[in-house]
Amino acid sequence: PNTTALTVEAGQRAKLYFETDESNEKSGFSARVSAVCGGILMEPTGTVDTSSIQANVSTGRVVCDWEIIVRSGRTIRFTFDQFNLPKLGEDTCVNNYITFRNGGYKDSPLLGEGKYCGRVVPIVPESSSNRVYISYSAMASAPGVILNYEEVDFACKNEIHLRNRSHNFTISSPNYPQAPSTPHIACTWTVMAPPGESVHLDFVLRFDLKPSSDCSVEYVEVRDGGTELSPLIGQYCGKTPPPIVTLGNRMYIKYFTDADTPNNGFKAVVRIATCGGTFFDQSTVTVLSPKYPNKYPKNMECMWRIVGYSIDYQLIFNVSELNLGDGSNCSTAQDYLEFISVDPISKNMTDSPAPMRLCGTPSILNGTSLVPPSSSNEIYIRFHSGPSGEGRFAITVTGKRQRCLQEISASSGIITSPGYPNPTPRQTSFFCTWSITVPEGRRVSLKMLDFDLEPSVGDSFFDYKLTFYSEMNFMTALASNSSNANEVLDSYSNKMNIHYMDRSISGAHRGFKAQFSSDKPLACGGKIDNQGTVGFSVLGQNTKYYSCEWTHSRDSMSSNETTFSVAVNGTFNTKKFVLCPIFTSMDDSLTIYDSNQFILGQVCENTTAPVVVRNPFPETVIKARKRAGYGRFNKVTPVSMANFTITYKTDPCGGFVHGPQAVITSPGFPGPYPANMDCAWLVKFQSDSKVHVKFESVDLDADCSKDFLQLYNGGTQRKPHLTPPLCGNTVPAELKTQTNLMFLEFHSGATNPSHKGFKITVTQDSSGCGGTLHAAEGEIQSPNYSSGDYPNNTECDWTVVLPPGFHASLSFIDRFSLEVSPD
Repeated sequence: PNTTALTVEAGQRAKLYFETDESNEKSGFSARVSAVCGGILMEPTGTVDTSSIQANVSTGRVVCDWEIIVRSGRTIRFTFDQFNLPKLGEDTCVNNYITFRNGGYKDSPLLGEGKYCGRVVPIVPESSSNRVYISYSAMASAPGVILNYEEVDFACKNEIHLRNRSHNFTISSPNYPQAPSTPHIACTWTVMAPPGESVHLDFVLRFDLKPSSDCSVEYVEVRDGGTELSPLIGQYCGKTPPPIVTLGNRMYIKYFTDADTPNNGFKAVVRIATCGGTFFDQSTVTVLSPKYPNKYPKNMECMWRIVGYSIDYQLIFNVSELNLGDGSNCSTAQDYLEFISVDPISKNMTDSPAPMRLCGTPSILNGTSLVPPSSSNEIYIRFHSGPSGEGRFAITVTGKRQRCLQEISASSGIITSPGYPNPTPRQTSFFCTWSITVPEGRRVSLKMLDFDLEPSVGDSFFDYKLTFYSEMNFMTALASNSSNANEVLDSYSNKMNIHYMDRSISGAHRGFKAQFSSDKPLACGGKIDNQGTVGFSVLGQNTKYYSCEWTHSRDSMSSNETTFSVAVNGTFNTKKFVLCPIFTSMDDSLTIYDSNQFILGQVCENTTAPVVVRNPFPETVIKARKRAGYGRFNKVTPVSMANFTITYKTDPCGGFVHGPQAVITSPGFPGPYPANMDCAWLVKFQSDSKVHVKFESVDLDADCSKDFLQLYNGGTQRKPHLTPPLCGNTVPAELKTQTNLMFLEFHSGATNPSHKGFKITVTQDSSGCGGTLHAAEGEIQSPNYSSGDYPNNTECDWTVVLPPGFHASLSFIDRFSLEVSPD
């Protein structure tokens, strides 16, 4: 027999053919097949480590092939933890190298430079589809590489579901640790943990966002909840933020950059917090120290939020066991429990009354009930342990109703404090609320008939007895002394909410009696038609605050291709009136919403030139609000000045644009467009796609202050600009959005123009094509179907998911043109 050994190196697949004829009989062959490295990787993240393989090889070569496959509609990003494939002499990546191919096959096109070697860590670009083929070849002496890959969501928007405490998820700005490949982008993540849990956020590796005093250019925004309207935890740039834990089971994270050359960005890990949490509307809640009944760990920081059924619910804490180490002085103790009060209106933690702190082992408390000093139905419990970790605790939270909650729908009436006119018993603590609604178009006028409350001993909210506000979370205060007994307080809407807080000490005060009516019309707000002007003025008046709301709805007979534009002009306190760069609060602002309550624009200060917001949606809501003062509630100052006008109109242009391809033109194109036009379009394509923009023609006035076209990288004009304002006749280069949404605005000036306007073609770009389809019917197409040939070496998978009992029918329409091949 021929004893010559033959070694064949293959990838993760091999096929062996044995062929014989009738002429000879031989002894045959024997072969051994073994797997050394390589394979198919299908997880969303993973690591290829050849250094450990190299360490076990003393002679010969290491040859490996991997195919990486992630979900359809996604792409793949690469980073190296180690890269050492030495060149030998003039070697140009012959002896030691790693090759990346932009597809799932060994002959797919090269990705980036394709073949990499040396000791300098290379930058490999993202793939253009959901598959990459990697070939590795190195001599036994080469140290090797450690390569990380991760699936990339093209839409730059994701929902993250944390299912258990061992589950974590990594998020990062696009293209991290390099700078985003596209400037002017916004990304959002919504993180959801199971009910009763909290979300923990840690920033890891390098945090690199442009520093500024107000983080207006680049920032990461974190909110305690699932939307952009949830309570703000913080906005961060410059320095690395601290670890963040939500009080609820959801966290909203937003990355924003409006820089032409963004910094490298950030990377963070989200997971379920190991202790703490939020409990809503539960009759009984048990708060246990971590690892109870065992001793709690050292150096722990936990926060629980307990919220009763309603605002008239008093929380009671039953101590089953309390062992917090050896501390006797709670102000210096390393292990302690702290009960922190909550402002019933703003819902923020407050230090008045002072938090109740427990420490040590006060056996007298075991088996007793505590009522921490708070007049709301909400409280925070903070637990801190030092370096010893010696104790444990168990507390059960229950509650009782104070029966002091009332909703009133009437044109007039009388309200009184509980027990009026009899004095409130000593050491009684309760919180009451009345919600008054009068007929539409009227406002609530309230007059005090009798007023006898416990005197205030401080200037905090909890020493402030009676407060009035015209809508939820927007309050103005009525001073707590008898000199205001005849004051009349008017709301700015047809609603008024009254909060009454009593922590009676003397038991010698009878409370209050008030009368409300609806004799006066609304001071501002109401329904507006297709064109006109509304205004509001409180010049020199003793007005503590105002809150106005105007609404517009498109006529059912009107075309869907219309734009409702709002121009705001005037005086608003004493500052410069501009579009707010960052949404933080609706106080002290004029905010414009669409029909889905998304913010289209927000105006914060004064202006001499109108600020215009254009809305293609069928409904528009305009809210103007001013809150007087931010300090203590009884030290608010009157609004110094407010005198603004809102001019609005409807133009027959704009609307919604759907894919997979559409053409957007200025009114009358290719003829001259009319003067005084304001148009807005929202382009919305299939999720996990991008909008490809091709400018066919641009012919506008050369002065951008007269006529302009503006494109935004997202669904509203609050998103980053895709381009500067376009004017003149220069045709810009083609571009793509970061997500499946794009917002366009067009404005023409007052003079009749002679220019023909613009024509734009928008096409759905499904780079990283394919996806999962749930609709009852729809269309799929190969990449670039409408605009040209599909790219080489591309593979797309679509999954159609229908309800049980249905089957799918597939029909090919229009042109069908695929390259012919033998197999």
